[in-house]
Amino acid sequence: MRNYRQWLVFSKVILTLLGLTGLYGPAQAAVNIDRTRIIFASDDIAQSLSLSNDNT
Repeated sequence: MRNYRQWLVFSKVILTLLGLTGLYGPAQAAVNIDRTRIIFASDDIAQSLSLSNDNT
C-alpha cells in the first residue's frame, strides 16, 4: 500500500510538471539588419555593435 501512495504522488508531480511545460511555448526572435557591410578599425582589440528596433 505504501508503494502505491508513493507512485501516486510521483505521478501527480510528473503530470503537473508536464502540464506546466506545455503552457509555455519556445521563445523565438530574429534580427535583420539593413546594412550588408560593417567596417571596423584593425587597430582596436574589441568592437561593439548596437542594434535597435525602430518598429513599434
